[in-house]
Amino acid sequence: MLEQLAPIAYNLKLSYYQWSVTEGLRKSYKEGSYYQTKEPAAMLRMVLELIKPVNASDSTAGLFVFKDFDKYLNDVIVLRLFKDLINKIKNTRNTTIILAPTYKLPADIEPYSAHIIGGYPSKEEIIDVINETIDEFRRSNRQVSDILSTSDTEKMAQTLNGLSIQQIRNILAQCILDNNRLSIEDIRKIEMRKKEIFDREGMLEFCISESKSNIANFDNLKRWLAERKGSFASVKQNLLPPPKGVLLMGVQGCGKSLAIKVVARELNLALYRLDLSKLYSKYIGETEQNLRKALKTIEKLSPLCL
Repeated sequence: MLEQLAPIAYNLKLSYYQWSVTEGLRKSYKEGSYYQTKEPAAMLRMVLELIKPVNASDSTAGLFVFKDFDKYLNDVIVLRLFKDLINKIKNTRNTTIILAPTYKLPADIEPYSAHIIGGYPSKEEIIDVINETIDEFRRSNRQVSDILSTSDTEKMAQTLNGLSIQQIRNILAQCILDNNRLSIEDIRKIEMRKKEIFDREGMLEFCISESKSNIANFDNLKRWLAERKGSFASVKQNLLPPPKGVLLMGVQGCGKSLAIKVVARELNLALYRLDLSKLYSKYIGETEQNLRKALKTIEKLSPLCL
């Protein structure tokens, strides 16, 4: 995220500032931090001094990025100073951004904020990470090799979809360290590691798909998949939109869950399970918030089998 914000500030002709509790307030990456600005209150006082009451077209405005700053807004002094900062930068080009893993702001600041969720890396970015990771290992160990065709790399990238770049690097590194190579056989390992990550996060569960040879009967479903499989491959090439879903009904133990895993494998889509019981909360509005969060995550992970 930081790598994206700095160029944005440059393109908008804004001075770029960043703050963390370990480094203090710094202007750009090259300059040192301002004196004694590691404490949140001291940093805000410095920012208030740096910001002049400028008009909307002033060229000296800045983009201020605060890392993990939301944790300090419980302090009444920090909260008051931040509210003073918000009032001071109104109708100016000065902008503040708080980077945090979760969205949680005090009620009196909430109306002044816009919530932006960082996206997952695209397929092309994941492929670049795969190639970069292999090259990095090769520079330190000549025995490292990859047995990946172009289609294998694309399939591996699709399996890694929904993970952050750092998570992707960690999983690929583990696969390479196991046998000094990266191949399509590592897809199974990647799926297992991905399942562990999503199980920890709790909202969505990543599931391992199954081959249609592992399920008996379901002849109508298999025929339905065979007839429609091509419509999921590339929506742009199809005149008709792909089917939206399929309803499976039956008594317990008849193979519905296994059939779902077969559907995902046949359509070459990642399979995720949404447990609605995990969304419910005793607090008013939190269930709806959990559902919105889950649906936004699903939208970013698409295309998928849910």
